[in-house]
Amino acid sequence: MLKVFELIIAMKPERAQEMGFLEIRMLGLKVKAITSQDKPEDEQIQSIYNQEFLNQIKLWMNVVGNNKNPLQSALVHLLMNTLKVSSHLKYNPFHLQIFALLNQLA
Repeated sequence: MLKVFELIIAMKPERAQEMGFLEIRMLGLKVKAITSQDKPEDEQIQSIYNQEFLNQIKLWMNVVGNNKNPLQSALVHLLMNTLKVSSHLKYNPFHLQIFALLNQLA
């Protein structure tokens, strides 16, 4: 399904920019809402630290990350702020996946 979405976006790259901006912004607002709290609850942290969130980021990395796109910096900021949500040891596997995604963008 990822490849199908990438092909659809490749047909209209100007639409990809708009859609990517809106989706990355939505993910960023979700992260910001949790990082702005002093002590977020576990349920709120789990709403970000899950496979669905990670797959959304991977999708936009594949669409946006293939060429020099201004949305790459937004993805980097999103990934860095996602790491700041929690530093608890039980989230280290998720943090390692985020580091791998940052490495792919480099």
